[in-house]
Amino acid sequence: MILYKFGKIRSKTITMKKLLFSCLFFFSLGFVHSQTPIYTENFDGAVTWTLNTSFGTNDADANLWEISDSESGVLPPGCGTAGTGNNSLYITSTLFPGSGAAYNAGGLCGFGICVNTHRRAESPVISTVGYTNLTLSFDYIHNGQAGQDYGSVWINTGSGWLTLVPTLATTPTCGGGQGQWTAYSIAMPVSCENNPNLKIGFGWQNNDDGVGTDPSIAINNVRITVPSSGIPPVADFSATPTNICEGTCIDFTNTSTFSTNPIFSWDFGGGATNSSAQNPTNVCFNTPGTYTITLTISDDDGTDSEAKTDYITVVSSVTAGANNSSSVCNTSSIDISTLLSGEDPGGTWLETTGTPSGQFNTTTAVFNASGVTPGVYTFTYTVAGTAPCPDDVATFTITVNDCTGGPTACIAVSNGVVCQGQSLIFNSCSTTNYTITDYSWSFGGGVPGTANTAGPHSVTFNTVGNFNVWLEVTDAVGTHDTIITIQVVSCSTPTAAFAISDNDPCEGDCISFTNNSSSISTPTYQWSFPGGVPSSSSAANPPVVCYNTVGTYTVTLVVTNSFGTGSYSQNVTVLTPPTITAYGGTNIDLGDTVTIGATASGGEITWSWTPNNQGDVLNCIVTDCSEAEVFPTITTTYTATAVDNQGCTSSDFTVVTVDVPATGYPIGVPNSFSPNNDGNNDILYVNGYGVANMIFRVYNRYGQLIFESDDMNIGWDGKFNQQELNPATFAWTLEYTLVNGDIGNLNGNVTLLK
Repeated sequence: MILYKFGKIRSKTITMKKLLFSCLFFFSLGFVHSQTPIYTENFDGAVTWTLNTSFGTNDADANLWEISDSESGVLPPGCGTAGTGNNSLYITSTLFPGSGAAYNAGGLCGFGICVNTHRRAESPVISTVGYTNLTLSFDYIHNGQAGQDYGSVWINTGSGWLTLVPTLATTPTCGGGQGQWTAYSIAMPVSCENNPNLKIGFGWQNNDDGVGTDPSIAINNVRITVPSSGIPPVADFSATPTNICEGTCIDFTNTSTFSTNPIFSWDFGGGATNSSAQNPTNVCFNTPGTYTITLTISDDDGTDSEAKTDYITVVSSVTAGANNSSSVCNTSSIDISTLLSGEDPGGTWLETTGTPSGQFNTTTAVFNASGVTPGVYTFTYTVAGTAPCPDDVATFTITVNDCTGGPTACIAVSNGVVCQGQSLIFNSCSTTNYTITDYSWSFGGGVPGTANTAGPHSVTFNTVGNFNVWLEVTDAVGTHDTIITIQVVSCSTPTAAFAISDNDPCEGDCISFTNNSSSISTPTYQWSFPGGVPSSSSAANPPVVCYNTVGTYTVTLVVTNSFGTGSYSQNVTVLTPPTITAYGGTNIDLGDTVTIGATASGGEITWSWTPNNQGDVLNCIVTDCSEAEVFPTITTTYTATAVDNQGCTSSDFTVVTVDVPATGYPIGVPNSFSPNNDGNNDILYVNGYGVANMIFRVYNRYGQLIFESDDMNIGWDGKFNQQELNPATFAWTLEYTLVNGDIGNLNGNVTLLK
């Protein structure tokens, strides 16, 4: 298994150091007499130790020693944590430094990350001259992999490094896998006594097999002590008060007993800056919360700590925000809550004016100044504090001005309408009981655009449109403004224009006229249509005008407004349509054909006929279709229409009378046919004349329908379902309606031959 121990998440209550040197370990836990320290190191001050000295193989990514509170020193038997401000010495990963006692157990050397480690942290030179019976003690957490990844204790008496403890014992775990800090002590050899050049060290080694368990190793509170000849110190302290408001500074009284060379270490639990004074004063707590206070005393006879849990309670202060001021007319009101800034909610309002106005709403903070005596009024916003914190009060000063005699703005102008490019004269007609001290004009699109005196002001308007002119006046008690609108027009004669639907109508045609004139004021119109019907009109858009006489006529439109008259004319040319004569009408027998035609004057003519069943009852026999062969089955009127190259049209007609035999229209079906693709009698058709509608059906001898048609031009090809049938006799039926309206039914047999 490969373990990557690159960090820890700490979330624990800070446990402060209480060093009871009467409870030390000599390889195993046992009681010893109090000790006097001759060397101490808790790694919280300047770094004096030499880190990461090699005592064996170290790969490029070997684990390393660090000093910080990423692995915080904790009083045994506390659980490992981080970020308390109490540093320790620990082994961490090169890849993730600052992660506390979490090391890289390897397993990725094949990917270029190799972590074989043999590194030592070494103390500075320690003189033990004059001292014997030395004891080395420290607090530590330790895990790793038995026999492979472990920590050790070293000494150097001046002639090289030796292991004092080859392999440190594993410490317990707590808090979901965190290391449990454990006290450890060991008697130092005689070679360490009376030695001016003693050094101590801690080693760590691990292989790269990817197996191991955090924590690695962490060291704190290193001591070299000798047996004490006196009474060890007893730490104690007091402070008044202990329940304080945020930002309050208090004094601490040291009531401890101690002997010579005392050292004091105060830890205020993160609420204030730690101190080494005997009696710290002016200790300020600026953040709400509860704080555990710890005092540690070391003297020539030993060390003791006193921790008072949640000793200081800091209560949040409140704020009503900043003071503010404003003014209001004695004709209006003001919401004073809008003047609040940076306040806590839930405060109360009060008017504190010497003689209250009686018009302040303490619920909404609205001061109704209407009718009150002008002057200065004061109000407070109070937020109640939680003991021992005081209430906080913000004061608001409102000046009420007398606005009852304020100015009334008024604009006098020479005219409300002006021609483009001309000028108007503006004056102030404003009134006041006082003196108007300020005029502020804005002339919209005029030149000049602004002014700051009463007037007169000559202003030129160069752009057509409507423009707002604004005046604001100010006196000692107020301000007022007003706006008027000026209309700038284009003072010019109208422009007459129109469009014609057809400038070249044919004789007898009617055309329309569209008025495209423009005018800045309401105009009148007068149309003239010589040769047309009607011949004149006063409408803006007249009705259609019809021209019944060939010729050229000038149409004129006259447009008039208050600034003058404009006119516009166009010619209308009435064209002569072609003269047409149709011929060829005669009497024919049913089934006969006859040629009809027409002639026309007027140059190139395009011909058409109605009715025009091309290929059925009418076939053009000349290219332009001025002549056609017709084959009517009833008496028919044929109308010829001629369109000349100017688009004019004329028509004439001729009548072909069809004589129907007394026996009626002949109609029937052959009694045999031979669908053998020889081009002769291959299709069975219905024959006859004058058939308007029909349904022709063919059945086999079993009564099965094998063919049906409603078109005389579509006959039976002797097949059924695309398959040729053998010679046989078939029955047929015919239902028909003739052009004269007669209805009939026929039936019979037909023989299919091959």
